[in-house]
Amino acid sequence: NNVVILEFFTLLFVYLCIHHLLIRYFLRKIRSKGYNSRNALFIGNKEHFLVVQKQLKEFPWLGYKIRYWFSTHSKDYNDACCDGGIDDLESISKIKDIDKVFFSHDDSDEIKFKKILKILGDLCIEVSYIVDWKISSLSLQKEYFGEIFALNIWNPEDSLLNEKIKRL
Repeated sequence: NNVVILEFFTLLFVYLCIHHLLIRYFLRKIRSKGYNSRNALFIGNKEHFLVVQKQLKEFPWLGYKIRYWFSTHSKDYNDACCDGGIDDLESISKIKDIDKVFFSHDDSDEIKFKKILKILGDLCIEVSYIVDWKISSLSLQKEYFGEIFALNIWNPEDSLLNEKIKRL
């Protein structure tokens, strides 16, 4: 009967939605208490490291703990939290307990962006680049130009003016 099938799929959909929400809520709660956390490594200067630490403190439900910090400035090497420079990263055997690498880059960094990418590419660990730009209108949306991958960084909001009048 079609009505029974419709009821079955409706109930199944509702069950899956509630199940998903409850699991997410449960994970958020236990991660905010420090359980079920994931170990992360951060590469960047001290200013960016402190920003990341602040974010993790404000949003503990993210579930990340920065276990190691490798600076891109030699002046940070003496800091008690710093585990050395990016060259020290290559020789550390502790990498195997890391779930994710976060890194940022600044124009003032002593290490070139290309070198950081090469070293991180050799680690075979999930890597996320933390964009330093403090501009709220950055979109960083993925797009394709034919078969070429690109990042759309300035994506103004669609407006009636943009869609109708400017396109005449």
